[in-house]
Amino acid sequence: FFEMDASSPFPLAPPRVQCLTRIFHQTLHGDVTHLLTKLWTRKMRMIDALNALERILLMPDSSNAAQVSSAGLLVKNAWSSFDSIAARWTRQFA
Repeated sequence: FFEMDASSPFPLAPPRVQCLTRIFHQTLHGDVTHLLTKLWTRKMRMIDALNALERILLMPDSSNAAQVSSAGLLVKNAWSSFDSIAARWTRQFA
């Protein structure tokens, strides 16, 4: 689950986004607003923030790792290990 706060200064700045569910993902952990800040322009809307989060979920960036263990598996191309741990975390935390 994610919590999004689109109060002031939105839309001049991205909404504040907090990842509430513990997930095995190298980029998403806790407050992820900083990830949107890098991409944000004042013309963007909430749908753009949601699309950006979707891209971050689908295309992990091991160079911007919040969770080193998951990033290490991706760098090593250890997809079966990554998938196994991600599935276990999903059962446990989601």
